[in-house]
Amino acid sequence: MKLLDSSEFPAFEGLLEACNSYASFTGARFDPEDFALELGRKPRVTERPLAGFAEARAEAAAAVLRYVAKKDDDDVRREYEVAYRRTVHEAALSAMVAALKELDALPEATAIKATDLTADDVRTDNLKRLAKKLKKISETRDAKTTTTTTVLAKLRAAS
Repeated sequence: MKLLDSSEFPAFEGLLEACNSYASFTGARFDPEDFALELGRKPRVTERPLAGFAEARAEAAAAVLRYVAKKDDDDVRREYEVAYRRTVHEAALSAMVAALKELDALPEATAIKATDLTADDVRTDNLKRLAKKLKKISETRDAKTTTTTTVLAKLRAAS
């Protein structure tokens, strides 16, 4: 199974390909502590007793070192910045939707377009309007996620 897809981040293709097995053990998350020795640091205790993890980590280690050396490359930096912004946006959206669900303030359906949300909406006193916009964005995001590789898996591997 191919967990990581480099199509949106071609500057990270080699890293994502080399980290596919590793990502299957970490939920597509990259833990720098798994590569502390290669990066010249003393690792904290991060033993993962899963069968096959050590081999997957070793396979990824050389690519990690290559990409650490490329960190100042313009394409790598540009794609990293895009990935970082998407991650922050996704985290904020997910937190707001979860909070509105907990408050039972997320509407069942809405006619508002997903693109209608602006930065000023998170400062509004009108919780119902914000909730409707977040609901629509959440629905749009969920629909995209079911038909394509999730952006989050790509972002986790790229960060």
